[in-house]
Order: sequence, then C-alpha cells, then structure tokens
Amino acid sequence: MRLEEGVAARSHEDGDRQRTTVGAILATSNLDEMLRSAHLVLTAAEQRIGEYCSCLAPDPADPDAGPALISEQRQREGRCRHIQRSLQLARRGLEAAAGAESAAEKEGGAHAGGPACADVEALERLVRELEYGPVEAMVSALAANERLLGNLGSLAGRGAGGAGARRAEPSPGSAAAGGVVFMYVIGAQTLLSWDPAVAGAALSRFQATVEEQLNAADGYVVELVDGLCLAAFRSAADALLWSLRCGRLLLAAPWFLDSVIVHTPESHRLLFPCHSWFGESDCGGMRGPLERNLIPIAPEDLVPGQPVAMAASGVAVPHPDKVKFDGSKGVNRKGFGHGGEDAYFYCHGRNDIFAMGVADGVFMWREQGIDSGDFSRTLMRRAAASVAGGAVDVVRVMADAAAGAAAAGVQGSSTACVVLVDQQAGQLYAANLGDSGCLLLRPEPPPAAPPSAGAAAAVPPSYKVKFRTNQLEHDFGRPYQLGHHAAADPVDMCDVATQTLRRGDVLVLGTDGLLDNLSDHAIAEAVAAGRAKREGPSALAQRLARLAFDASYDKSRSTPYAVSASEHFDMVYSGGKPDDITVLVAICG
Repeated sequence: MRLEEGVAARSHEDGDRQRTTVGAILATSNLDEMLRSAHLVLTAAEQRIGEYCSCLAPDPADPDAGPALISEQRQREGRCRHIQRSLQLARRGLEAAAGAESAAEKEGGAHAGGPACADVEALERLVRELEYGPVEAMVSALAANERLLGNLGSLAGRGAGGAGARRAEPSPGSAAAGGVVFMYVIGAQTLLSWDPAVAGAALSRFQATVEEQLNAADGYVVELVDGLCLAAFRSAADALLWSLRCGRLLLAAPWFLDSVIVHTPESHRLLFPCHSWFGESDCGGMRGPLERNLIPIAPEDLVPGQPVAMAASGVAVPHPDKVKFDGSKGVNRKGFGHGGEDAYFYCHGRNDIFAMGVADGVFMWREQGIDSGDFSRTLMRRAAASVAGGAVDVVRVMADAAAGAAAAGVQGSSTACVVLVDQQAGQLYAANLGDSGCLLLRPEPPPAAPPSAGAAAAVPPSYKVKFRTNQLEHDFGRPYQLGHHAAADPVDMCDVATQTLRRGDVLVLGTDGLLDNLSDHAIAEAVAAGRAKREGPSALAQRLARLAFDASYDKSRSTPYAVSASEHFDMVYSGGKPDDITVLVAICG
C-alpha cells in the first residue's frame, strides 16, 4: 500500500503555497491523539523488553554457566533493564503531554508544553522502528534514541503546569490552512480479478479503517471506491495525522495468511505456505510479525500437513582426543547441550512453534587462542531466546542468533542448522548454513502379506528419507559458516526449505560428526530399527550417536566422508572421520 500525501500550506504574508515539513505541521496541530498512539506503541515495547529480560537472566546453578558467561548475560540484562526504565519514563512523559494537549484544547486551544518539532519527527521514526523486527533490534533502536527518551521523560515533570504553557510558535510561513490527502492500494483491480473473495475482504478492511479515522479527524470523503480514497480536511495538520494514523493501523491490521500461490511464465505453480497471523489475531491470544520470509514448497508435496505435537531429545559427544587431553565432557540437558565445539537446542515457543537447531564450531580457531565452542553455544542460546521471544520465521531466528553473538563480542565461527515447526499446520521450515543438516524420515507401510502367510507377526514399517537439507561448502572441508571475521558468510546465504509433516514422521538433525559417518540410508535403517522397538527420541539419538562413533573409527567402512574425499582428491579413501558428534531427534506425534 502506498500513501500519497498532498499537504499544502498557505503563507500568512504573501499567500504563496509551499510544502511544509512533518515537524512544522505537527508543531501547529493538536497532538494529543498522536501522542497517545505513540504511548501505546511504547507500552507494548516496554512489555516485550521486560519479557526478553527474563530470558537473559543467568542461572548461577547452571553447571555450564561459567563466570564469563554469567557476566556477559548480566551485562546484557542490565542494558535491557536500563533501556526499559528509560522507556518507562518516556512513556509517562508522553502520557502527561497528551493529557496536557487535550486539556489545552478544551480550555481554549492553546498548545501545551509538548515535545519540540525535532523530537516529534524523531518519535515518528522511532515508533515505526518499534513496530517491526525482533526484540534485539528494538533494544538497539531505543539505545540509539536515548536522548529522545530523556527529552520525552522530562515532559512528565512539566505535565501539571503544561496546560497554561505555550509552545514556541512556528514561523509564519508554516501555518496550516487546509489540506487534501489521497491514498490508494496498488494493483487493486488486479487483486480483485485474481481472487475476488480475499481481495474484497482486504479492500473492505481498508475502506472501514479510512472511514472510521475520517470521522475521528473531522474530515469528509470526496471519493472512496475500490482501494482509492480522496478525503478533505479543514487543516493540513488533520490531513497528515489522518494519513499517518491510517497507514499505521492498516499495516498493523490482523490478517491470517494461509498460503500464496504464484503462477510463473513457464506455467509452473509455486505454493508458498504461511499458516500465520500478521498482527494480533481476531480472537486475541496470538500475535504474528508484520513481515515474514515465505519459502516455496516442493511441487510433489502439495498435500496439506497434519497437526502434530513434537517430542525431542538430543545428545552431544566430544571427540575422544578432547576428552583425553583437554578433559572435555559432553553436557546434555533438557533443551540444551554441547560437546567439544558442537552445540544444540530445542524448545517450544509462542504461537505453537517448536524449534530445534545444531551448530558446529570450527576447531582450528584454537590456534589463535579462540574457543569456537563459545561461539556455537552462543548461537544456540540466542536462537532459543529468539523463539521464546515470539519469532516464527526460521531465517529471522538464525539472524537473531548471529546478531546476538556479534553483540556479545563472541569470537569464532560455526556452521548452523535451525528448524522451526508450526505444530498447528504441520509445516516444517529449515535454514541451513554449512555441512550440518536435517533429515525428514517418513514411515512407509509394509507390503501386504499374501493370504498364505496366515497370522504372521506384523512387519514393522521401514523409513524413507522424505527430505534433506542441502550442504553448503566453498570447497571440500570448507563449509559455509557464521563468524566474527570478515570472511564469514552472511545469514542470507543459508539454504531454506519447507515441508509438510505427518504424524509418525521423525526429524533428525546432526552436525558433520553424524552426517560424515552415516549415510542417509543407514540413518533411516537405524530409526526404523529403533521405532520397531518403540524407542523414543532420547534412545534414537543415542543409537545414532553410537553408530556414528563406531563408523568414525572403522577404517574399512565406506562412509559419506570417504566417498567425498575419494572424489575430491581423486584417490581411494575408506573409513570414517572422528569428530564431535551431535544428534537431535524429534518425533511427530
């Protein structure tokens, strides 16, 4: 949607028409509604940051939380708490200024001691930043505007006597005399011809919003038809405030998007599933982001997914040499674990989202005195915090993890694979950067037994690899990786994919310690053997880790690593590759 504001003002001195800035118009207008709107946005931001602070609070009882980690977490929590307090003072200042503006209007129209023009413009920009993006970005935006927050907070002390105060008058050339605003929906007719029902509902919301705000702003309709609105107002300030208010409300309007279908010039049909709310749901209780990355689904996988309930477990095993010479141990707890430079997490977030991920830090940084295990563990902790904060976009979760590691000043580099599951829709979203990965295994019913077989024992189902993430490498042994250095790969280089899920499906995530030593077929056979014995996620993860460990020390075995090494070096290579091994298993119930 594009807003076109045609706002003009007439000069008191010579009658010449001229354009005025947003700040100049707002400086001569009644600001109480705009200030109250900004107050609501700051209140929501304050609540989200408070929830985020609770996720950052360190747990001294955590055996993995060393002094450095606890100190770093406390510093981040302290920064967020400081921003939250500044935000609270600014919100109170806005509340007082809005009340003073309203009282001034009732008593005779004199302006109260509200924010200056420059602060009003900065407030508009800040409000727009706070309405989108993750909490990390919100905290950064607020930190960059601490001067503005301080100025707004000082308004609370002037609120009591503000009604009799008067703001500095604008220059004579900026007085507003009248204005007209028009806004329109780009391609409204094309949308109506594409899907009359959906487009009609969206345009009805557009019409209802602009009409409702017109009544509140004392304007009147010149024309309103099929996504076009032309409205007139007594003052340019009213016109501008109405357009800004409508734009904000329409962008934040709740909308449930099930999917998007695109027909290409080559007559291909691409389905982009979403199954999510944009904004607050109609029934309340769920809130989705206003921006999402959509991933096309494979043409052969157009059957809708089934609602699932995920149960998961993981195991991380460090390289034996690290245990022998460094005293390294694997740490495996519910929701988080690590071994060597590997790390993993799994958790449930808001909006019925389940998430899991693995990261494999690059060992060679140790030669420069850097422990990449810190980097991989930070990535996984930040990814879990992003999901706990309400993120539903798998690329956004990976971006939040990378940004969190950079903000904490953690050095090193790591591969990463993150998976989100929309449990209500039965939809999997995967993002992979490097040579870790995810496999989706689906049970296949056994062939029907011949009648002569009688009452033979039931044959357990086999498992087929329905989907596998792509491995990304610059060259053999040089996987894509996130990191602090200039040669690190950006998040937008990750490979993304989506798949529908069914009850009984099994997800396996692993670092290269698993995927270099066990083929996809071997993993599927191991899962089938475990499920035939009714093994759950924990037992399956341990079974796969044990098989990968055995294969890594079998010098005569043909492993995926041996096949790749033989092709790259043009020589015969056999055997596995000893490494840290991390396995996550989730079962769709």
